[in-house]
Amino acid sequence: MQEAVIYTRTSTQKQENGHLAQFDACKLWAETEGVEIKSVYQDFISGGSEIDQRIGFLSAIQDLSEGDILIAHKRDRIGRDVIINAVAENLIRSKGATLKTLDIESMEDSPESIFTRTLMDAVASLERAKIRARTKAVLMSKKSRGLVCGNISLGQKKFVDEDGVKRVVTNDEEQAKIDLVRSWRSEGLTFKEIQARCEEKGLTSRQGYTPTLGTLQRWSEGVKMTKKTKKSYEKRVDKGGRSGGFRSHKRKLDQDKALRALLITYASSGLTQKGIAEKLAESGLTTAKGNPYDAKQIRRWINELKEDGAL
Repeated sequence: MQEAVIYTRTSTQKQENGHLAQFDACKLWAETEGVEIKSVYQDFISGGSEIDQRIGFLSAIQDLSEGDILIAHKRDRIGRDVIINAVAENLIRSKGATLKTLDIESMEDSPESIFTRTLMDAVASLERAKIRARTKAVLMSKKSRGLVCGNISLGQKKFVDEDGVKRVVTNDEEQAKIDLVRSWRSEGLTFKEIQARCEEKGLTSRQGYTPTLGTLQRWSEGVKMTKKTKKSYEKRVDKGGRSGGFRSHKRKLDQDKALRALLITYASSGLTQKGIAEKLAESGLTTAKGNPYDAKQIRRWINELKEDGAL
């Protein structure tokens, strides 16, 4: 008997067509077609998220064998992006398996079926763009009225007014930290020098850590140095004082989504920094110079992800 793996996805736990409804529909199709279900996987994640961020989907791929079927309720459950869906289908084919979504009758690669799949991916991408536009408009409206929307930035705090409405107000204690860092930057200190001064004075981020170089750079955005201060700063940089930590790890995280996803996965599973470094080495991921990542670099990245709210 042919075997199948069921995959379900929702963006939130409150979504109307939830995992149970998707599973029931996929199970009914499998029973009708005489296909045996061998496993079920799910993700709570946006349809526009990268494949490497979907632990459930990657696990489903790993569980596929030659001749198996991966069943999903609708094609947009795989993703709302043409490229993401193409990558997903290639991964399924590489296992010798087939993708079946209940909104497309045929599983064959006929010209008509390929056209239908491509058209549905395009419609899903359009819907995703509309959802993002609506969400952005709502968030901008709430933010302009001083209402809470998303994570509270450093220097702000949540306040519930007399009508029970959650609003964002200035957090004087945190704002004082930012102002102090900005004053040090205006004096011409490098970010490494500012970081050392923060550690010396016990100035920490909201999570209780010494601010990373990336965080200090964000706090100092827009700070201008006087010509005299800038000249002194450039002389010290030329002598080897350049703050390269942020350049080497923050930019790498921003540009390499796969690395970021792996770090989040490994850190969430409880691996030590040394263990994460060993896992990255096993995956063949190295620095720009071809060297393996060390625990010190891993620690910087994890602190950065924690401050960004990713961990």
